[in-house]
Amino acid sequence: MIWALLALLGIPLWFIATILGVVFLNRRQVTSSSDVFMFFERKGDGWKRRPGYARLVSDVVIVHHGPALVRSEARQVTDVEVCEQLDEAPKKLGEQAIDLVWTFADSESRRIAISTADLDRARPAATSG
Repeated sequence: MIWALLALLGIPLWFIATILGVVFLNRRQVTSSSDVFMFFERKGDGWKRRPGYARLVSDVVIVHHGPALVRSEARQVTDVEVCEQLDEAPKKLGEQAIDLVWTFADSESRRIAISTADLDRARPAATSG
């Protein structure tokens, strides 16, 4: 809808199409990387509706945000606790979803759900023992 409004304001359609193409191309490039995994974050009583995408480099997790996944947040992970296999996991993770808690260097923690296939990518080598 906002793209139609921009077109009515005089922004050329080729410019809007180029911007949309760059957004989708960058998003596909990030999500198709072999070290990136999809996760859902626990917020209050349920899981967030939109998936997050992250990669682990050594003991630092890089979480990609935004429609084009160009914004990123880097945090040092000090501990990863694998909690349990989820009965009611978000749909995009499949039937084999697992719950884990990342604890960061500033003592904040984040509870996430990931696919069991992504477990090795979601925890540092030092804690996967």
